Amino acid sequence: MKYRRLILSASVVLASLTAQPVFSHSQMNLNESQPASNAMLMSAPEKLSLTFSESVRLTNVTLTNKDGKEIDFGFAPAFDKSADFEWKLPALAPDTYKVSYVVMSDDGHKMTGKYSFMVH
Repeated sequence: MKYRRLILSASVVLASLTAQPVFSHSQMNLNESQPASNAMLMSAPEKLSLTFSESVRLTNVTLTNKDGKEIDFGFAPAFDKSADFEWKLPALAPDTYKVSYVVMSDDGHKMTGKYSFMVH
């Protein structure tokens, strides 16, 4: 009986410790992007824009071609929170591109995401 109470108590403590981080993390999502994920464009886009479901601190955004070469578009980390971000793009050659981003939640955790698009 004593062991049963000990196991039950340990289970309750363990469950509360593992459940807490789930509630403390932000449920941020990328709601919209331009170019859109998996877009097949007939001409190069003029801008890159990201719209999130809530205000975030955007700490990194990279744009790379299919060979992994990074395209400079003037990204600088955002110290102020926002849900909307936009940058003017240089002329992009026909290729497949990948956008990768890192945001920081209010509790200090980094969340990452990525998507790709193609310019014909």
